[in-house]
Amino acid sequence: KISKQWIEAHEWWCLGGILAVFSAVVLGNITRWSIWFVEAFSAYLVRFDLSQITHFTALEVHPPLYYWLLKLWTMVFGHGIFAVRSLSWVLAIVGLIGVYVLARYLTKSKTYGLVATMAAALAPTLVRFSDEARMYTLVFAIVVWATYVLLRAQETNRRWRWALYGVLLSAGMLTHYFAAMAWLAHWV
Repeated sequence: KISKQWIEAHEWWCLGGILAVFSAVVLGNITRWSIWFVEAFSAYLVRFDLSQITHFTALEVHPPLYYWLLKLWTMVFGHGIFAVRSLSWVLAIVGLIGVYVLARYLTKSKTYGLVATMAAALAPTLVRFSDEARMYTLVFAIVVWATYVLLRAQETNRRWRWALYGVLLSAGMLTHYFAAMAWLAHWV
């Protein structure tokens, strides 16, 4: 029987296990399907330089930050299906770690932090978005970490935390315009 004390004593192993299961599910399917239309746009766009990407995204619906990151990612890892999609998986991991940190901070409990992370990791939407070459996991990571930074900034009133929150706000708006909904929720 696994007790709460055992979980809290082994929190990093538990978090690693959750992230490993999430990664196994995502990576097990990451090349299962061929690239679909909007992913093809992402894969095509990264073949241009950063200024051209900025120009083309000005004509499209989504802002350029994800495409800039994907451009840098593909410069290192190539343009194959796995390479193009794996950035979303890495960003989802960053977001899940943020969920753990945020939930642990809010509840003051390692166990509840792990439960929240497991629930997020098992969410079908997150798993699906982690298999796509799109900006959704970047928005997820930004919003989760911005929420944590905002709470800490309100608590400590340190300028650098407010500045970091501002950077995350800007990054969110440079990634997806729906990030404004999160900022509206923060304001409320």
